[in-house]
Amino acid sequence: MAKVNTPLISFGARGKIARTVVFSGWKGINTVRQHVIPANPKTIAQTAARTRFAAAVAAWRTYFPETLARSAWALQASATPNHESGYNAFVSAAYRVNATWPAAPFVWQLVSGASRRLTIEGRNIDNGAASDYPMGPTIRIAYGSTITNMLEKSTGIYFIGGTAVYDILETPGSMWFVRLQLNGIPHSGIYRVTVIA
Repeated sequence: MAKVNTPLISFGARGKIARTVVFSGWKGINTVRQHVIPANPKTIAQTAARTRFAAAVAAWRTYFPETLARSAWALQASATPNHESGYNAFVSAAYRVNATWPAAPFVWQLVSGASRRLTIEGRNIDNGAASDYPMGPTIRIAYGSTITNMLEKSTGIYFIGGTAVYDILETPGSMWFVRLQLNGIPHSGIYRVTVIA
């Protein structure tokens, strides 16, 4: 890739010429390179990976448009050095889960209610239906006083008719960060909740 000053007697040429050279910019630097048609192997593994990725993106756009869920995933991203946004955090988690469990429940909403009870609403990542998951791999809740210090609890979370509950036995009025996960993979963003007596 060559750096160029005033390419094509202009201050910012962009695009390709006769499928031979491509003018572009990279971090504010004008560049020119040879036009190359990328390889597209279309192997079975690559096609499966693309399908899982497309399903994760579709789930974010279609089934998780709510501000509360997206804010929770943004908080999850801030706790993870690899992710730039809540979208990245969600798609990364959904992509990994989709490989083995396409109908996995992901948290759509988590609300703190009376008697120290958290009400958790889940949706399946494959079709957006209310999660109905009375048994199977155990999704666990993790919570802590900071987003980087959440401990996983031994109690499993099971969805029936799209809803699961968890009694958070902490001091009323205290604030906690809460996430659901399975084998270290988040099934929710990080929610900030205040315990209600």
